[in-house]
Amino acid sequence: MQDDDGLMAAPLVRALQGPAAPGELAGEAAALSAFRRATAARPRRHALRVVTGASALVLAMTVSGGVAAAYTTTLLPAPVQDVAHGVIASIGVIPAPHESRRQLRRQLAVATHRANAQHPSPAPPALVPPAPSPSPGTHAVQPGRVRPSPTAAAPSAAASPAPRATLTAGASRRAVPVHQGLDLRGVMTRSGKALANQTVYAAVYDVGGSAWRRVASGQTASDGTIVLHVGPLVRNGRVRLAGQGVFSAAIRITVIPRVVVSLARNAAGDRYVVSVRADGGASGDRAVLQRYDGTQWVDVASHSLTAEARTRYVIPVPTADPVRYRVRLAATAVHGPSGAGFTAQP
Repeated sequence: MQDDDGLMAAPLVRALQGPAAPGELAGEAAALSAFRRATAARPRRHALRVVTGASALVLAMTVSGGVAAAYTTTLLPAPVQDVAHGVIASIGVIPAPHESRRQLRRQLAVATHRANAQHPSPAPPALVPPAPSPSPGTHAVQPGRVRPSPTAAAPSAAASPAPRATLTAGASRRAVPVHQGLDLRGVMTRSGKALANQTVYAAVYDVGGSAWRRVASGQTASDGTIVLHVGPLVRNGRVRLAGQGVFSAAIRITVIPRVVVSLARNAAGDRYVVSVRADGGASGDRAVLQRYDGTQWVDVASHSLTAEARTRYVIPVPTADPVRYRVRLAATAVHGPSGAGFTAQP
């Protein structure tokens, strides 16, 4: 049977499709007789069974929309239309013929709601899933009882990160003769406690350089101390210790050039040729020759060092007493001040 409007699924229609009660057959003969007279002259396309009474109406639909649609659109023969209207309208289910099919569906829904309210269908039994079998080591919970879940332990506060280690350092000397070195002495601790067996590096940053360079390494003793030698050094710079991601304070180091002076008499024997070599000096550095006059140093001459860091002076040979001289090399960014003295004999 075709269900154009979804009416066959309504509870009232399903109820009306059941066998008629004895009281519902009153007037059946009159309705059938009128229907037969009206449709005797044309093919039978619709089947209508009107059940009178106070409770129900069954509409059997066969081809195009059913008798209910024919009734609501006044397509039934006049005698049948009058009978159907009188029977159907008396139970308040189907509206008058001039009303629309939408109104018909609305009124059928209202009637279905009323019928369900008067004769509610028993609710189907609730499906209760079977309780799972308790796994080993657990206890079954009786139905209807809620077993309290164990209270989760409150997360402990995050442990504070360990304090960073500290590294201190000191240099055995800060003015270092060229080509020599120094000792860096350090102590590594954490919260005042010595850190033993920790790898520590000594690093140098030369003047004019671009990065720290490691020059020595070792491990701390049981008391957290360490001594590393740094050298040889040829330029000014800074030194420090590093280890465990921490660094000591940088220590500034000054390199002292070595100035060497030599004397030689000329062929006439009345002059000294003073030769100067500045190991650790650089080309262009100024070297000043000074003479001591008994009270102070007086400049005698000033020359620039050659590419070999050398220079030369000529002084007279004393006639009576020896005369003291010195050569002073001024400090630069690369090295510290230096000098050397000598005595000219008569």
